[in-house]
Amino acid sequence: HAAGDALLVHVAEILKGTVRREDFVARVGGDEFLVLCSGSRDAAVPGRIAERILERVSVPFIYDGRECWYGASLGIATMQGPAIRPPELLVNADIALYRAKRHGRGRHEYFSEAVQAEIGGLAEQESDFLSDASLGFAACMAGIYLVLAWIFASWTRPLVIILAIPFGLVGAIWGHHWFGIPLSMVSVVGLIGMAGI
Repeated sequence: HAAGDALLVHVAEILKGTVRREDFVARVGGDEFLVLCSGSRDAAVPGRIAERILERVSVPFIYDGRECWYGASLGIATMQGPAIRPPELLVNADIALYRAKRHGRGRHEYFSEAVQAEIGGLAEQESDFLSDASLGFAACMAGIYLVLAWIFASWTRPLVIILAIPFGLVGAIWGHHWFGIPLSMVSVVGLIGMAGI
């Protein structure tokens, strides 16, 4: 925690030292900061400030005698075009930030309608995937239940077995953590197999 806090203070100092006098810097939460550039109608100003910020955060941070490398991604939204309220401006900057993170560290992205459509499309794909995965999981559990009901010739015994599956998985995952063993994809496949799924 101490190293993380020191890094946040370091980044805040970089931001304050990089922006213009009329600009505003604030920590929004976690490791996210907000830079509000005011007094300029030039949409390129935030981009130039972003480039200077990225250049300065590419230098390692020295903590406790050690070099710590870190990176940043920046999302930029401007008040250009139709009237926009401050909350919408923050949402637009967050959308641009998400796109910048998707394309790797050390870059900035401007918000645009195309960016919004791209991110909105990804959210729709994610929603479709989750609903399909939920349906598949429900079908899988129903199949397991029916097979166990046929094997045990009972409608109640399979419920006890199905309800025990999550406890076994949680125990195995906690055991990996407890003994410091990394939970790899091979482990996950093995856990699913042992759980009877």
